[in-house]
Amino acid sequence: MKTLGDLLSTEAREDYFFNMNTPATKSNVEAFDIAMKLMSVVHSDVLFNNVEDGGTCNLDSVYIKLKGRRKSFIKLIQDITGLELYHHPYYRGAYIIAYDYAGQADRRASHVKFIYDELTSRGLDVNVYYQID
Repeated sequence: MKTLGDLLSTEAREDYFFNMNTPATKSNVEAFDIAMKLMSVVHSDVLFNNVEDGGTCNLDSVYIKLKGRRKSFIKLIQDITGLELYHHPYYRGAYIIAYDYAGQADRRASHVKFIYDELTSRGLDVNVYYQID
């Protein structure tokens, strides 16, 4: 049985490639599917408004592994999602996803864990970058 997300993704994919006059190559379709999965948690920061934000400040972030992908592939994901993907400072082929993370301490850590769990469950190769401020 198809979920609403599956149907939206299929319709959105068709609309995107038709309206943007972009060829629906295998690589472009894969970039679009990754972008849809990344967008599934874009506004999830509101879920953490009631989480206590105590503890030390940190810059925890989620990063996605896209080793071996062309710059045009990364740019297409950025264009579709409106998110910035920054080169990871230590891991080649990994990109830190610039979501609007909630809070700056425990709230941010909870939000990052939520995003990691969601994207992992959707089949993306992601991990968490921990950096204390």
